[in-house]
Amino acid sequence: MGPARFALLPVSDMMRLSNLTLRNALIATHDALATALAVFASFYLRFEGGEYFFDRVPLLLRILPYFIAFSVVVCYVFKLTITKWRFISLPDALNILRVSTVLAVALLVLDYIFVASNSPRCVSS
Repeated sequence: MGPARFALLPVSDMMRLSNLTLRNALIATHDALATALAVFASFYLRFEGGEYFFDRVPLLLRILPYFIAFSVVVCYVFKLTITKWRFISLPDALNILRVSTVLAVALLVLDYIFVASNSPRCVSS
């Protein structure tokens, strides 16, 4: 594949959905559950576990299924669901870093759209 070895593959080079095994489905399920727990933990820390967190749980529960579906697609695109996980290599670690970066940016955008735009801001005089 040449020097652009870590670039995204064209759709024709990606694994077809029909070739996914039970093992791949279990990996994707694990990734989805880990993402859900991580998002809950990040919201809990973001709002300090107080009343602001509990006020926003309904919004979180409305957004979470779409975000989890998005995370499964991102993990599939970056080939985390089809990697052999016996040992981790540097390319695998870079793919994990890429996936976590994409999901963190997506959370930042969601936070800005749904939470920060409605939060009161302090204005010093």
